[in-house]
Amino acid sequence: MRKVLLVSHGAALGGSPISCLNIALNLRGHFDCQFLFGEDGPVVDRARAAGFPVTVMVKHSGLRSLGFIYAAFRLIRRERIDLVHLNTLTSYYKYPAWAAWLARVPSVWFIRENPLERRCQRLMPWLRRLPKRVVTVSHDTARDLNLPDGCVETIHNGVDLSAFAPDVVTSAGAQRVVPSTCSGRVLFGVVAMLETRKRVMETVRGFAALNSDEYCLLVVGTDRTRDQAYLAELRALINDLGITDRVHLLGETADVRPFLAAIDVFVLLSDWEGLSRAILEAMAMGKPIIASPRGGNPEQVELGVNGWLVESDDPEGIAKAAMRYIGERELIAEHGRQSRELAQQRFDMRLNATRFLDLYRRLLA
Repeated sequence: MRKVLLVSHGAALGGSPISCLNIALNLRGHFDCQFLFGEDGPVVDRARAAGFPVTVMVKHSGLRSLGFIYAAFRLIRRERIDLVHLNTLTSYYKYPAWAAWLARVPSVWFIRENPLERRCQRLMPWLRRLPKRVVTVSHDTARDLNLPDGCVETIHNGVDLSAFAPDVVTSAGAQRVVPSTCSGRVLFGVVAMLETRKRVMETVRGFAALNSDEYCLLVVGTDRTRDQAYLAELRALINDLGITDRVHLLGETADVRPFLAAIDVFVLLSDWEGLSRAILEAMAMGKPIIASPRGGNPEQVELGVNGWLVESDDPEGIAKAAMRYIGERELIAEHGRQSRELAQQRFDMRLNATRFLDLYRRLLA
């Protein structure tokens, strides 16, 4: 069986590492998969628990980066790797990309970030030179890469429709995550890291502009920085706006499904998303979506069909989108049904896996 080395710089419970693990799970039986991670973390534990061989290799700067390339090269040679999967566009990946090139093993570089950001632009020379194929999570990302035709293709992220389904969590299990003060209100939910680009503070300001107290905004996520400055500022904002009874920060969770089952509408107003896994999971759970019109979001959210698109710096627009659902249980149900149908039609993980299998077989033919 041909061997694939999947490389992920991160191992936290975020969209990119989880997507990488899901790819391996769906390639199992067709390819012999193993992992190279840039750090320890929960996804490393999950990969090992699933039976995949795992190597953790921390990147070093300066001349020590040559040692990183050599160690990755030795791993590829020792394990007789046939193809290297580079999971996203950060500086970590240029080292295993060089290692694969030196070992004369084809690599596929998967792009999940905004290629127009400066840190991504610095990697463009390596992206043009080293991988056999570049894969983007959305057509929007592919357009922004500006690479020659034939070397880029799009494979949307996929979601496990059996694990994320409207009836996968009991009503009692869902209600356990809801603060008692929110009983009977329309529940809007955010799942995001607490950082500037996710625009959680702007989301809070938009909901504060609502001329209604018939809602609660519930936020799942954590501030992963050492000083926790964003979290502190977010708490202060909620307090200053006088909406502590309506906006609740619930922290991080290992299983987001009870939360998604509990909420009525999912909200994510990020600066940019390649193709948001959080949105996909909410769609699969049958939830309407309010999202920013950035990156791949318009490929997931059809205006007025399964949700609304609104800019994060438009508090009145956010409030208007949210008000469409307050007191409108039939609209919530209809948009939620459409979300589930779109997930089934376009983002089924089995379809995603079939496209990866086809790509890898073509590259290794």
